[in-house]
Amino acid sequence: MIGVSAAVLLLAAGFGFLLSRRVDGPPHRPTVANGNTNGNGQPAHVAAANGSASQTGSAGANGDNSGKPRQPRPDSQLAGSQLAGNNGKSPTPRNTERRSPSREKLPNGDSFHETVVPFGGHSSDSASSGGTPIVAKRRVDPLPEAEIVASINGRLRATWTEHKATPTEPATDAEWCRRVYLRLTGRIPTVNELESFVASGSGAKRQELIDHLVASHEFTEHWATILTNALIGRTGGMQPDDLANRDGLRKYLEDALASDKPYNEIAFELISAEGSNAASDPNYNAAVNYLLANYDPQGTLATARTCQTFLGWQIRCVQCHHHPTEEGWGQDEFWSLNAFFRQMKVERDKQSGAVRLVDASFRGEGSGDLAEAEIYYEDLSGYKRAAYPAFPGGPEIAKSGDIGEVDRRAELARLVASSDDLGRAFVNRVWSQFFGYGFTRPVDDMGPHNPPAHPEVLEQLAEQFAAHGYSVRELVGWVAATEPFSLSSRTRADQLADSPEAGGVPLFSRYYTRQLDPEEVYKSLLVASRSPGQSAGGAVQARQQWLGQFAQNMGTDEGTEIIAFHGDIRQSLEMMNSPLMQQATSTGEGSVLRRVAQSQMSPAEKVEHLFLASIAREPTKRELDLSVRMLSANGNEAAALQDIWWALLNSSEFILDH
Repeated sequence: MIGVSAAVLLLAAGFGFLLSRRVDGPPHRPTVANGNTNGNGQPAHVAAANGSASQTGSAGANGDNSGKPRQPRPDSQLAGSQLAGNNGKSPTPRNTERRSPSREKLPNGDSFHETVVPFGGHSSDSASSGGTPIVAKRRVDPLPEAEIVASINGRLRATWTEHKATPTEPATDAEWCRRVYLRLTGRIPTVNELESFVASGSGAKRQELIDHLVASHEFTEHWATILTNALIGRTGGMQPDDLANRDGLRKYLEDALASDKPYNEIAFELISAEGSNAASDPNYNAAVNYLLANYDPQGTLATARTCQTFLGWQIRCVQCHHHPTEEGWGQDEFWSLNAFFRQMKVERDKQSGAVRLVDASFRGEGSGDLAEAEIYYEDLSGYKRAAYPAFPGGPEIAKSGDIGEVDRRAELARLVASSDDLGRAFVNRVWSQFFGYGFTRPVDDMGPHNPPAHPEVLEQLAEQFAAHGYSVRELVGWVAATEPFSLSSRTRADQLADSPEAGGVPLFSRYYTRQLDPEEVYKSLLVASRSPGQSAGGAVQARQQWLGQFAQNMGTDEGTEIIAFHGDIRQSLEMMNSPLMQQATSTGEGSVLRRVAQSQMSPAEKVEHLFLASIAREPTKRELDLSVRMLSANGNEAAALQDIWWALLNSSEFILDH
């Protein structure tokens, strides 16, 4: 049993208070016996993470341009046709003008690059075919990674100068290592990974670690979880009677990220998917789980979630009235988008229970004429008005509801996948995932009514994201290599201009301290404890049960959730006494605590190891002296180590990203 009085003493002495080391002098630094490379000439910090697999550094985080820049990805292939990025300069093309595609001109008179993009396997020579082509415009050529990162850094430095915001000093290697593991893999580093990285003398070691992590299976797992939460929330597909199979969607996203499938192709597949959610079904298609989780007979939830998640358009309110601040968004726009989903149906196999998402011809809500398959909505005056499929700023769509003539969802998927706003919305989401703040607040509400901070940074990243074939790996790697991500979270009195916590515009002149996501706390506790014993199925079930206590579905039309993981007293007590914490602090076979207690390390080295394993830093001199005294005074070193370990894992420093 953990000694509560000893643990409380440790917490009061400074454990659990973030940045206590900032005021207590420099930490005691143990000697790390580690070379810079392994026997194969590989950086030691990378070897620690993946054995002997070789890594090639590239320019970026360290300002080292010796490595070759990543080669631009070819434009993605969809339905046998080339898809190029559609990158206009307008922040959000939300005008309601319906126009046919035409050849446009750059401001200097040069032509855009043109690519005709039919989707869904339809003919592209007429609107009535259901495969109306659009012109995908690409304004920029793909740049090498080093140039992209340098340009982003330069734009932000100019903003800092303009606002008299002096950036903080760089983060230490240990601080940066911890945060990059958290952002890219969703967990803290192991002691071996941390020590190997810190000891490495490679001038490009930060870029090397980024390159290694974005190519890892842990990256695909973590970012698949992030995307799953964005698409269906933390509670979607969790209940036995839910239409969606949550694990199926997550596995689809894992496979897509593992193959570096272009993000616009992922969007197209999720919006247009047909098939069964049961792996045993011949028509199995895991992508259907996105719309199954957002299904209702009228398609209103799918309409709102698709626009919000993929395009950054929060349009639920215009279902009933005009947008309060953005001209051009009203009921007609919502219901015209909703009309794309009216061919969508759900079927359930009575014998197997499998759920299938299918499309069928839609005769409309009026005369039943397939050629004019309208829907009706009631305007503010109480009158019924007709709406047909239409996309803001897009080409005219045929009114037919005949699935043989117009596959409406495939049309919408094509338009979303070719929209400028697809890249902008995803860049905004990725940036927010790294820094806790995106370029807009909230992160999924973009438009003239909510102009972004740092619009040039957002636009350049979105343009390059498209130019590099919508590679999620590359985009995440660029953000991880930026200067803001490498800055310390320590604040100074002269940085009041950069205070997004107080409602100000984030300048990103420092790294913002924030709470870890519950998934990150869970995974980090498992990594810190390294306790074996659960089967894979049991581990997944335990993880979902643990996460479920923090997610509350608010029952809104858009599936809004509250993530109630904020570290208050009640939650702190629950976490301290939870089965997960008991497992993490156990002295069972194979646990970190048992290995440390039974090792030949000195008392000071044992304490240092526990600090590194939990909060990725060495103890301050005060913390070390206090802990060593506890070990000698207790009479039971193993119990004292357990007290220290429990206090560290329950500290705010453990559950904060800083």
